Amino acid sequence: MKNLILTLALLSLLLVINCKDNSVSEAECTPVVQSMFDNFSKAAPEGDMEKAKVMLLPMLQKECQSGKYTLDCLKNSKTIAELQLCKK
Repeated sequence: MKNLILTLALLSLLLVINCKDNSVSEAECTPVVQSMFDNFSKAAPEGDMEKAKVMLLPMLQKECQSGKYTLDCLKNSKTIAELQLCKK
């Protein structure tokens, strides 16, 4: 649960730092975000991700649509550290 809270805090920070107009469509990001969420879910204790899904999916979608990340890299990210390496 501690890792989940840290993950949400880091994603919130990324969201605030990267606010700008969307340059990647929602349609392009939806499968990328689902893949990221699935990857993060595998690493989290069972049940934690279901509780966070409501908050996490919109933040991941917004980050994806920011245009500051390589989509293939995001799609394959399994941790926050890997997510941060995906910046263009």
